Amino acid sequence: MLRYLLLVLLSPAIVNVVLTDHAIDIGKATAHTQNEQFKKYRTVEAYEIRPGLLMMPEYSKDGQLCQIGLERRHYSSKGINLDSELTQKEIDEIAEELVPVNTRGPQPTDVLMQGSSVLEGNAMETSEVYEMVIIRTYTALDPTHKNNRLGSKHPIAGIDLVGVIQWRNRVCQ
Repeated sequence: MLRYLLLVLLSPAIVNVVLTDHAIDIGKATAHTQNEQFKKYRTVEAYEIRPGLLMMPEYSKDGQLCQIGLERRHYSSKGINLDSELTQKEIDEIAEELVPVNTRGPQPTDVLMQGSSVLEGNAMETSEVYEMVIIRTYTALDPTHKNNRLGSKHPIAGIDLVGVIQWRNRVCQ
């Protein structure tokens, strides 16, 4: 049986999708109808912090912000975006906006404790460590990427896919 797709805009940045076996009168569709239909699923909080870029906060048991994920939005009512790349500049700008340097606390004085880059297969995790937060960037390595200036056999060029800001003294649920 064909399924009908109904899009209901809750805010300019959030779109909920309702799939049903029967057509729903658009005039009668409400957020309450959606909540009842999807209450068995975990709710994910997301904000469009820049056009096409989502910020997804997570919280500790006591309600404190413990982590923020940053990634490209792939679907919206305007279309499909298969480009996943974030730039390091975008991640840095958003981190500065959400957790300015003066609220992160100092970086450790030992340069070996200030952060790291870990290679695993065709992926790399880079971290910047501060007293209060750790800022991580996850990169898919690709020796053929346009930014690879070290030659086609050197896998250091890549595509930044996800940024994560994590509070060091808080545990997410």
